[in-house]
Amino acid sequence: MGVGGFSRTCLKCRNFITVDQDGRVVAHDRPLSRLLCHASGQLAVLVSVEWGPGPRRGRRVVSGGKGHRRDRRKKAEHLKPPEWMPNYQGEHPPTIGLPAKGWFGVWFPAHTMWEHERKLSSWVGSDRSFRWDGREGCWTVAGAHFPRVSRELLRRYPSLLIGREYNPREKCNSSCRNARGFLCTCSCRARNHGHGKWRSGWRTLGEFHGRRAGRPWHWTAVTVAG
Repeated sequence: MGVGGFSRTCLKCRNFITVDQDGRVVAHDRPLSRLLCHASGQLAVLVSVEWGPGPRRGRRVVSGGKGHRRDRRKKAEHLKPPEWMPNYQGEHPPTIGLPAKGWFGVWFPAHTMWEHERKLSSWVGSDRSFRWDGREGCWTVAGAHFPRVSRELLRRYPSLLIGREYNPREKCNSSCRNARGFLCTCSCRARNHGHGKWRSGWRTLGEFHGRRAGRPWHWTAVTVAG
């Protein structure tokens, strides 16, 4: 396709959006996909561009968003877990990573990038509550949706791996033990947080420590209590 078309670029820095872990540019079917630009950190938008001479095969977004064509000879690949997500007993179960600040990362196996998007859209109910983050290499979701997303994953998979950033120098006190919700960064690693009510109905399968970007993280594998 040598005349023109549509592609994801950032209106701030005008760079194309690299969205997968292999550094390739992935085209979009949906104008409302939530993507972040690597260079500026701003949300990407759908804009018209010229591709230049020569053949170009693959997706084509039809003007007006009424439909699209794609090259179906190559099956879409399942989204790989980001490098920062550890495995558990040699496998990659669905995983949620809770940083000390900001949105949490989520990944689950045997789904393409776009299937992740559709599932998250049905779970959180708004495309403003989740977005693809190229720096993290996964879809990220607003923190308030952690209970719903974790519950939906445990409905579909036998176990779930949850990681959280914590500060080993932050003492656990009554504020943590009497807290509500699930956000905890103190040295108890959420064991005492709200007297453990945030994980009510779950059974712990295993725990281990790790580091991400030089900061300590604690990981817990859970399943539904029988």
